[in-house]
Amino acid sequence: MAPVTPDVNQRVQELRRLLQNASYAYYVLDNPIMADAIYDQLYRELQELETEYPQLITSDSPTQRVGEKPATGFVSVRHNIPLYSLDNAFNLEEFKQWQERWQRHIYSDISQNSEVNTEYVCEL
Repeated sequence: MAPVTPDVNQRVQELRRLLQNASYAYYVLDNPIMADAIYDQLYRELQELETEYPQLITSDSPTQRVGEKPATGFVSVRHNIPLYSLDNAFNLEEFKQWQERWQRHIYSDISQNSEVNTEYVCEL
């Protein structure tokens, strides 16, 4: 296990604070305070630090929780066309890995004789 420097410890605490504040604003207040891409980048940085320094993992870390309690007042709806998350794919290699997993999943649900037309929409 690598020794934890004060700078690393401070960065982990800062990342947790930023991510917890952003999650609360997004899920509870319905008022995001940072872009999804920034959140994902900070989350990944925290994951990497906790992987390198497992002694810093705590039960209240954003990497150990599912999310905040959602805001109330919304009606649940079922989408006619399913929307699939890219699971935070940040580069072409991660996207290709996600696509392979998705295709294995979707092809297991349809007949081999069916044609599948896949369309992608992305947020820039």
